[in-house]
Amino acid sequence: MPSVPAALPQPTLRTSLQSQGIVTLQKQASKTRYVQHTLYVSPVKRGSGIEIIEDILPVYQISVLIM
Repeated sequence: MPSVPAALPQPTLRTSLQSQGIVTLQKQASKTRYVQHTLYVSPVKRGSGIEIIEDILPVYQISVLIM
């Protein structure tokens, strides 16, 4: 299975967020803009297939480059 960089020849964005982070980029054509959301949580496994988010941690000085 190819890695993500190999599967995406031109990435949409790059970020310095750590591996537990989630970054989404959505196009809002009706308003002619893009909306970028950043979330960093540390899920805790509870049982089979259940992950609980106990704490939402603040992060600072995160860079996001939209290409």
